[in-house]
Amino acid sequence: MAHNTPWKATLMGKGGSNDNGLGEKSEVVNNAGIIGLGSGSGLGDVNGSGGWNGLSNNGFSNFFGHERTCNALKVEIQKLNGKNYVKWSQTARLILDGNGKYGFLTGEVQMPATTDPNYRFWKSENSVIIVWLLSNMESTIRKSFMFLPTAKEVWEAVKETYSDIQNSFQIFDLKSRLWHAKQGDRDVTTYYNELMTLWQELDLCYDDHWKCCEDSVLFLKRQENDRVFMFLVGLNKRLDEVRDRILENIPLPSL
Repeated sequence: MAHNTPWKATLMGKGGSNDNGLGEKSEVVNNAGIIGLGSGSGLGDVNGSGGWNGLSNNGFSNFFGHERTCNALKVEIQKLNGKNYVKWSQTARLILDGNGKYGFLTGEVQMPATTDPNYRFWKSENSVIIVWLLSNMESTIRKSFMFLPTAKEVWEAVKETYSDIQNSFQIFDLKSRLWHAKQGDRDVTTYYNELMTLWQELDLCYDDHWKCCEDSVLFLKRQENDRVFMFLVGLNKRLDEVRDRILENIPLPSL
């Protein structure tokens, strides 16, 4: 993929001092400084000089002849441990997409020919993303993917290995927590937010493709009603009167 403007190859700033280059000392890596989002990243001093080559000085390669800007963000990602693939992949996707790097994982940013002047810049960026992905995996998992040549191959291999296996554990855990969720001594808003978070994580576990749009609409409406019922079931007894008034509504109100 040729470009009229050469990619810039400097990254300003240093990483955090509490890592060994692959974030080994922390279960959760603070990615605020990774790939141009500030400082204190888990990839701080990999080359011994406190910075990486291969990125523009605002963290975005000049892929399309212009640079993007982004405010400083603070994002935490739990390392991939084999049982948290859905949450790990979603967070990684958001971080890389927010930095204009998600195209490396999808193949949208293709490898130029080795004779292309931009090849060495693509190779540098590709290597940075691979190391970032590996740094956010447990050491026992990382070994299986560290010799793959492109970020896209690493991403797809991790998905093939852990998505199906992990989904069963994740779905079981999320549904168990939903079935047992109660308001208890919390206010209604806190209880509601807990359920919403669990439902959002559960939705990420499914990749449904509907052949009939009308059926999908009917299913989503029934799912919405089921979630209203689940929310109402967990409310404290003192809210029985409110619950009854809600159930009298036709159609049933949304969450």
